[in-house]
Amino acid sequence: MSERRGNGGSQPKWEMARDQPLLGERQPGYADQQRKIRYLALWFLDVYLSYAAVRGDELLAGGQDEDSPEAREHAQGCVYVLERVPRSWAGVVGRAVMTVARDWMDAAYFPDGPSGPPLAAELADAITPPPGAGLEAAQRFIRALCPPGRQEAAMGLIADRLAADKAATETPLTSDAVRRQRAEIDRHARREPVAALHVEAAMAAYLFLQPGFVPDRVAELQRLGAILGDLGERVRGSAEPEAEATTAVPAALGGTVPVWQAAWAWAEVLTGLPGMSAQHQTDEVKVLLARAISIAAARDGLLPVNRLEPLESVTALETLSLTVVQLRHLKPLTVTLEFVDSSLGVTPTAGDPGHTAYCDLHRLLTQDGLTAQEIVEHPAAFATMQAAVDQWQQYVRRAGGVITGAHLHIGPSDRTEQVFLAQFRPELARHLALADPDAEPAPGVPELWRAAQAWGTELAGLALQGPPGFDHRATAGIIALAAYALALRHQVTDVRQVGVDRLAVPLFDGEKFDALVRSELGAAGHQLDEAVAADPVSLMWAWLHRTWPVDEVTGELTGRGPDWPPRWSIGGHCAPRPLIEVYLQRAAGGADRVLSAERNALPRSAKVVVVGGQHAGKRGFVEFAAWRLTGGMDQVEPGPPPAYYVNLGEIPGGERVDFLVEPISAADLELGHDVTDERQPDTP
Repeated sequence: MSERRGNGGSQPKWEMARDQPLLGERQPGYADQQRKIRYLALWFLDVYLSYAAVRGDELLAGGQDEDSPEAREHAQGCVYVLERVPRSWAGVVGRAVMTVARDWMDAAYFPDGPSGPPLAAELADAITPPPGAGLEAAQRFIRALCPPGRQEAAMGLIADRLAADKAATETPLTSDAVRRQRAEIDRHARREPVAALHVEAAMAAYLFLQPGFVPDRVAELQRLGAILGDLGERVRGSAEPEAEATTAVPAALGGTVPVWQAAWAWAEVLTGLPGMSAQHQTDEVKVLLARAISIAAARDGLLPVNRLEPLESVTALETLSLTVVQLRHLKPLTVTLEFVDSSLGVTPTAGDPGHTAYCDLHRLLTQDGLTAQEIVEHPAAFATMQAAVDQWQQYVRRAGGVITGAHLHIGPSDRTEQVFLAQFRPELARHLALADPDAEPAPGVPELWRAAQAWGTELAGLALQGPPGFDHRATAGIIALAAYALALRHQVTDVRQVGVDRLAVPLFDGEKFDALVRSELGAAGHQLDEAVAADPVSLMWAWLHRTWPVDEVTGELTGRGPDWPPRWSIGGHCAPRPLIEVYLQRAAGGADRVLSAERNALPRSAKVVVVGGQHAGKRGFVEFAAWRLTGGMDQVEPGPPPAYYVNLGEIPGGERVDFLVEPISAADLELGHDVTDERQPDTP
């Protein structure tokens, strides 16, 4: 991709999120923004620390690690996070990263707290790294994880930051030292925001590897992961949904389908994986992927001799290796030569998905028939062609980025391991089910269960923002199990006849959920003690209740695949806990939103002021409604909720983020404007 540079080294627009102004302390939305800033900072730092836990000791010993699978995976993770950080936030996000590292230093140099005596000089000398060691280690982290186009700028910033850190370290708790340190970060962030954030994370990663500052790496990763998960719950609840994908292809797993539409369906599956940005989901990127898939399929003998003949199913292409597609068919020169050769693979025709984008890409390369001599001899034609080449290369890089993201989603353990389309068959099935709602049910799947899944997917979409992904899948599965069990109990043929007022009850109470599902599914013949491959209900129960082992040394998940929580999902942050524990509250949130809308209740996150009772005068926001149950304790009473659980702010002093959440009568609440600062629960 080409970079447009101006004064001060401007960032390519796709490296960071669209700009958002920083809010003042008294402005509406300030508390939400501060929470998101801290969340993004910990998320970015988490990528660096996870990498440090795996490869850091090798870097400290002087090794280089730019080309390892771990470096590539975590570098992509950095890109993924920074695409969500507005440029103008770089300074405050960098300062939040620095604060974590500074907390380690202060805890080490002042073990009894700020008011206690400092560490004895000889002990302080023993844990203080030798001069220059931090610079060299941070540079190795930069070379491994920072984009190549930003590494030079990052290297130039490290020396300045270390000088500022040295001054601050000499007086660890003085406000003047911290102020100078923060000013240095802000200055760097204005010049080179991407490089500045990598520098802060690299320096923090170096300190993370020092036993004197972080004695137990695994425990610290788990502590920060718990904080990140807590913050993520609030941030994800208010996040803006990402751009919608383009129109899907109506097809079925087992039905015949034209070759181009099969390749396009797989391209849509890959671009729809969690973490793909709107730039990765354009028709131009999908066309490049579909062309590469069709060409690879032809060379593997997967296509009929007559390319106009349909495939038996979309899954006829699933044995393709994405690793091979990327290495052989998405290299800059290869993809250019193959794209214009219509004899290779298949190309879309009028009416096919992506046809317009295909024609646009073809014009980029051919420039309406200009010859090479004309392009060389005419400056205007040459400039036009150069701009077209830059645009083309940008699309090619994004297509390659999609396949890289697919590899990360599966997570090969080493560079020789390949990833195949077949590993995304569950995502394909969900994609095609959404594209063709009238498709025939899969054999052996109870119709009532299919209806429960559809309802679960609908409610999960209300509970979680953004495009469907792993978090939605787990949330929908929990709702589907509860809805299916209730339909069996009440012997209804339409699962929605159960009503949200009944569905909400087991979702609000884990014990009720467990008792309901075990009794009803067991009575219906579903095996819950051991997963039965032919029973999707049994498989869903087993998947939601299994644990996800974490390596004791690195803190990373020990396995990867379509059914494993991605590193960046809520379930990934909360591993090894089973998904039923992590997502039950989110499932309840979907039912709560429907009930609240039907009964004109205060919506979740509504800003309120407490006007009566023991918390009178405090501000907060609604976490969820406190519904009253009927005498049978299995249904929500009619009418609006009599009370609400209100988040009154963060409780200071704890090692992890804890919030004061209290049930407050609806009569004691009034709609407010904004919480000035959730870290100050008593602020009126």
